[in-house]
Amino acid sequence: MADPIYLDPLDKPRKITTADIEGFELWRKFTTVIILEESVRFRGDPEWGEGCRLARLGQWTSAFIDLINSRVIDHGEGHQREHQGHSKPHITIGADVVIVTPENATRLVINNAFVTETAVMLPTDVYPVRVVTNFKGALNGLSCNDVRYVLSLPDNRFGRMVQYLDLVHGMPVQITQILRRQKELRMALSVVSRQCTFPPGMCFRLVRHGATNTIVQLPNQPPDYAILRVPNRPHATAIRPELDPELFPVFYATEAFQKVTITLPKAPNSRARAITVKLQQLPFVCAIGSARNTFVQ
Repeated sequence: MADPIYLDPLDKPRKITTADIEGFELWRKFTTVIILEESVRFRGDPEWGEGCRLARLGQWTSAFIDLINSRVIDHGEGHQREHQGHSKPHITIGADVVIVTPENATRLVINNAFVTETAVMLPTDVYPVRVVTNFKGALNGLSCNDVRYVLSLPDNRFGRMVQYLDLVHGMPVQITQILRRQKELRMALSVVSRQCTFPPGMCFRLVRHGATNTIVQLPNQPPDYAILRVPNRPHATAIRPELDPELFPVFYATEAFQKVTITLPKAPNSRARAITVKLQQLPFVCAIGSARNTFVQ
């Protein structure tokens, strides 16, 4: 993986290249960076969604740039001056300004930070439940460093199946797989995790995650299914007569669409290494880093 272009080439431990120097010089020319908040389907804002879709393809239209200008919100000194009766300077974004959206690694960091901060606010003796993905033996024989590397990758490398899920009751999630009988749920937004059901006789043990210093509950068996609250489904029917029709089950038996190949760090003898996996997991991810959501108590 290449180093970020904002790192000074002189500070890099390895031998620098022309690309390092050119990338750093390009980064120093950036004067304005806009981070776009976007959802996946943009059901309530199709104009913004179409603009983001084209932007990901490198097509920055004048109409979309004007739309961004109209939605810029400054919560700094300019915001205070406006409330004091003074107009803040208008921010102009031209075609020469670089605009970026969060990449998958950043989304992963945001999701992890959410779980860490939320765990601190949970009641006494209540912890996030960690549901580990079934790798079907693909990690057997790997070193601890290799396993740590695989578990640190963003979920897009595995077909939007996460290596583990830290579940908190009421957290917003995003469905990432097509569910056979409910295709309308694919990529559904504003979905909330409500309940996770495990087989009889299941036991938990408390584990401290070293990277985040967060204590999680680790079950000795995977869950059978999780219950999600999915609002605004036009043809929703209750799974049981006495239940809310917005509640919908998703199952741990769900698999990724296809196998993926993950390249591992090279062996000491420079031999290329890789593993091929097809993960089995609950078909959703934490949505904090993907869209604007409300945490439901």
